[in-house]
Amino acid sequence: MRQKVLIVFATFASINNSFALSAVNIACPVKFLGTVVEVRELSSSQFPKVSVTIRSDEIQKGSVSETVTLEVLRDGPVKFQPYKKYVVEMNDGYLCQAQSID
Repeated sequence: MRQKVLIVFATFASINNSFALSAVNIACPVKFLGTVVEVRELSSSQFPKVSVTIRSDEIQKGSVSETVTLEVLRDGPVKFQPYKKYVVEMNDGYLCQAQSID
């Protein structure tokens, strides 16, 4: 009986994870490989931000213009550096995720 409960729980947990991954993919319809062209400090009263300009080198999903400019927290989870390459995921002009590939 105990093994059956564990199997049911494991199956349920794996189904929930696949739904979560599907929701993330839907929420971020744009994905591209890009090179950071410029990182510029912005004056902000409450939270320090930077403006990041990225040249899109290869579109993997959705559509994106030749260059993209994003405003992100300066001390956020991604530290953009000029001339580095990133895989960028976006939704409606907002950053979902970015990962350095250098």
